[in-house]
Amino acid sequence: MKKLLLIITLLTCISGHLYANDLQTAQQYYDRDDITNAINAINAAVKVKYADNAEAWMLMYKIYKKAQYTSPYSSFPDDCISNQHRAIRKLMELSDGKTWLQQEFGHEYRQLFNKFYSEFVTYANSSMKNKSFGNALKNYKNALQVYDDIYKYGLDPSPVDTAVIFRAGYCALKNEKYAETESFFKKLADIPVKNKQYAMLYAWLSKYYMLETKDLPKAKAMFDKGLALFPDDKDLKELISYFNSGAGQ
Repeated sequence: MKKLLLIITLLTCISGHLYANDLQTAQQYYDRDDITNAINAINAAVKVKYADNAEAWMLMYKIYKKAQYTSPYSSFPDDCISNQHRAIRKLMELSDGKTWLQQEFGHEYRQLFNKFYSEFVTYANSSMKNKSFGNALKNYKNALQVYDDIYKYGLDPSPVDTAVIFRAGYCALKNEKYAETESFFKKLADIPVKNKQYAMLYAWLSKYYMLETKDLPKAKAMFDKGLALFPDDKDLKELISYFNSGAGQ
């Protein structure tokens, strides 16, 4: 997102344009395929004057959809999708937003969120494979936000994808964002999921509560939960003597 905003800012300075909060101006730029000026114009429009205007947010979706396949923005397609999601999400909140969605997409508008979710997960998985954990974390979080929207708007949510939550936690861990790691891992521990792949999170959470938050009873409770699910996990076994000594009581 920062890279995309930087490009927009630089190209705006080069063009020398100042943008009024004018929806018509944004539409004209969009019609001429002048994506940089269209983006700047629509961002200015929805910031103040058209903040609650459904037509403006629909145009914003269209502009960023076109930007996704237009250089230089095509180099950052996930950022374009993030802005598309932002626009559709806003339309879901506006009193006449669903009318605009139905006019544009019919009942298929309900599938837009599933599409956003799938795209974010695809980009996140690719980034994780390339060990770009920061970008992967960003897009896993985007995907989980879309999932929350699907549930919030009653769009027939599927069961939560535990793999996405785990990968988000793993990427947060690789980026040394331990509070975020705890948040994601605890979601899985609370479900819980009996999958050997997730055994390590119980040991990690136990150690986090011991060493970081100094909450020994919470650490012991997480250890007990993990050991009941994964009695053969080596990381949990290493903690047995510690807790058997009376720690966490």
